[in-house]
Amino acid sequence: MFGFQYEGGVEPVNVNVDRMISTFRQGLSDLGTIWDQILAPGTRQSLRPLGTCSLQDFRIADSLWARVVYDAAVAYRNRVLPLDHVLKAFTPLYLGRTASFVLDTQGLTSSEAEGRIEALCQAFEKDKSYLVARWNEPHAG
Repeated sequence: MFGFQYEGGVEPVNVNVDRMISTFRQGLSDLGTIWDQILAPGTRQSLRPLGTCSLQDFRIADSLWARVVYDAAVAYRNRVLPLDHVLKAFTPLYLGRTASFVLDTQGLTSSEAEGRIEALCQAFEKDKSYLVARWNEPHAG
């Protein structure tokens, strides 16, 4: 590589991780029947322990997040619920993942955080066969 190695500065962003996790846990409690229609049983089961773990141990693994997103995409496509319900039910999941990412990347350099994003991309690529299989399942619609 020629020239200078440049690492862009990262502006700190203040987020309320506790509130994000609280919203996720409220969704886990209140949206169970909706999440059961959106998420595959294994995905839903993998989320349950996050309802009681400590805040510092709260993590949604990259592979689990890929499954959540893929399940939601299939539910949206299959119209298992009105589309706005699927999107609204996804919000606590998204906030939980965002909190997990913030906790995971605290204190990292921008280059290290970029590495975490690359690992997330690889998790989506690795689990693409899961999406294809779910996408090709018969559905009423």
